[in-house]
Amino acid sequence: QLAQIQAIANNIQSDSELVLSHLRGLANSMYLQNGDLSGNETENLLKDTYNEVNGIGDRLFVIDNENIVRLNIVPEGENPFIGTDMSSIDWVTQARSKLAPMFSKEVVGLDGKHRIFITHPIINRQDGNYVGLVGLAIPTVEFFEKYGSVYNIESQFLVAYDKEGNYIATPRTELLGKNFFSEEVQKFFDYNADENKLYGQVFGERIPSYAVYDFGGGERLNTGYPVMINGEAAYFIFVVTPIETIYSQIDTILSRQQVDLLM
Repeated sequence: QLAQIQAIANNIQSDSELVLSHLRGLANSMYLQNGDLSGNETENLLKDTYNEVNGIGDRLFVIDNENIVRLNIVPEGENPFIGTDMSSIDWVTQARSKLAPMFSKEVVGLDGKHRIFITHPIINRQDGNYVGLVGLAIPTVEFFEKYGSVYNIESQFLVAYDKEGNYIATPRTELLGKNFFSEEVQKFFDYNADENKLYGQVFGERIPSYAVYDFGGGERLNTGYPVMINGEAAYFIFVVTPIETIYSQIDTILSRQQVDLLM
């Protein structure tokens, strides 16, 4: 299962780096470099990119150096919120202060969907001034569903957290947006020491780890893995498997071997 979750983490990292590559290309494009953040040519360029990343994110946008939304490619019929002031949003202000690609923490949209945002700063190559940012909004449940089941708690399932340890995909939908170490979640899992040790290793030490414990509904094998991008943890993922499922697989293998020996 550790090998399985490592492969999943590698796939998530690859898709995230693909998004960053597209955003970097937009940020370095002639139009955005020249300060054209909302013209027809820029819009056409974003639409082309949107078609390439639509399977990952659902909103591709440009925000200027005053934190105003200048362009936003969204699904048909949805509000692009052009002209909205984003100065109160931490991942917008951090993009300007750090002048580096950013992975936001979990955010709940007006439509009730949980999202994370990947952004890349637009920095003028001639004078080094901050022009704004280009970013992609990613619905987290739909994104992580590509890599494993996030709905059926009775079989093997995937759980994902943002960089601050907030749930962004889980079969326990009532926990979405909540922090794993919050009192509400800890009480939900009855302050399980083995579980907390596992999450402390993955969240705190940034190392893959595993544990076997019962957190309700039977004993489970839980493996955790940090998804590292540009040297920082962007997400944390866990694969949880009922132990009885593993025993069943072992029994099947042993039965086949017994048949082979008898033959």
